[in-house]
Amino acid sequence: MQTQCILLCFLAPVICHGTETVLDLFPEYKIVQRRIDALEKENKALKAEIDQKEEGMLGSTFVRWGRSTCNGTTSSLVYNGYMAGPCIKSMATGSNYLCLSSNPEKKSFPADWNSNPGHLYGIGWELSGKDRSKSSSHVDDKDVPCAVCLTKRRTTLMIPGRTSCYSGWTQEYTWFLVSTGANRYFATTEYVCADDEPLFYGSKNYNQGILSLVEVKCGSIPCNKYEDRTKLSCVVCSK
Repeated sequence: MQTQCILLCFLAPVICHGTETVLDLFPEYKIVQRRIDALEKENKALKAEIDQKEEGMLGSTFVRWGRSTCNGTTSSLVYNGYMAGPCIKSMATGSNYLCLSSNPEKKSFPADWNSNPGHLYGIGWELSGKDRSKSSSHVDDKDVPCAVCLTKRRTTLMIPGRTSCYSGWTQEYTWFLVSTGANRYFATTEYVCADDEPLFYGSKNYNQGILSLVEVKCGSIPCNKYEDRTKLSCVVCSK
């Protein structure tokens, strides 16, 4: 009975003041609630700041072969320079293409180290008469520039045999697939996608590294989809 009386006395203010809440009757609870609200607001602001910083850190790079600049809208320039790779007469060196910086930094090499070096050469355009067009004839026998570009998108992809990107991807550039010509040279190189507005940076034909358009040889590659001896298009996409 005594316990019931104590409980009734405790609840009396609530019963008598039906319009008031428990938080109104106990101010310390209101203080705690205000602190919780402030912490939630601060947490929301911090999350927005973190998301913004993470967005600025995301991105991927790709090389724009044949150009010294990037799109400017979908990508920004990291550095530009000179396309380099193996000599056309060499069979024992690297096979991939590199974009050498236009601002190199030299590192000292110990004099007592013996070295049997691989060699790296500048790459020049070599377009046969039938391959030349108004957009590319001015670069024949000239050296190939390159640009390393940064896009804010997470990944980049080169798609051979396409002139446009698949749904959900953004086009960076498009033209034709290129590599060292197959008929007269020993060097084996990778396939890369050249830009549709190619430029050059030199005017002398050294014939050390050569860049030619790539043709499809159908058979195992379906001829009903890829016509024999046609130049293979390519597109670089980001997402």
